[in-house]
Amino acid sequence: MSVNPADLGGPYASVFDVGAFRGDFARACLAEWPDAGVESFEPLEERKGPGDPRWAWHRCALGASAGLATMTRCTFVPSSSVLPMAALHEQAFPYTKGGTEVEVGMARLDEFAALIREPALLKIDVQGYELEVMRGAGAALWRFDGVVLEVSHAELYHGAPTPEELAAALQGAGFTHQARVDELAHPKTKVLLQSDEFWARA
Repeated sequence: MSVNPADLGGPYASVFDVGAFRGDFARACLAEWPDAGVESFEPLEERKGPGDPRWAWHRCALGASAGLATMTRCTFVPSSSVLPMAALHEQAFPYTKGGTEVEVGMARLDEFAALIREPALLKIDVQGYELEVMRGAGAALWRFDGVVLEVSHAELYHGAPTPEELAAALQGAGFTHQARVDELAHPKTKVLLQSDEFWARA
């Protein structure tokens, strides 16, 4: 995800950065909204660089239930997922093939609800596991003013939700679609594979 925080409304008092990888989105948010606090969630990486009191790093995945989960840590780490990679993903992006299974801790987003300061933004970039993250948010989902998440328009991970399923979950929680803020096409066919969609509370 290479989303520009300036495209996501705001300013926000807190940002929940789910699927933080190495923290690029968090750093961009802190630059855009200097008074914000960021809670990053990433089971496979540690925060790089000097500490920032506005930025907390949680070494865990988020999902619908707490416990342990098995992830495939891909050779290309940003493609790592709890879900198995589909053939189309490997065909479109051969450099993502291969990886090792690792056990990671998983928590529910609503376990961290006390850290939400409104207005709040939720960013979800978890390679097909977006709906499970929202299910684990429970009532805390209603405390976010904006949600930006990755949507797959083709099967890149087995078991990933469809765009329609994600839209239904967000609409049910009181959000309306605002804009497509990034997209990824097949490098050869140019068919749309993924997009980043911004939803705001109605």
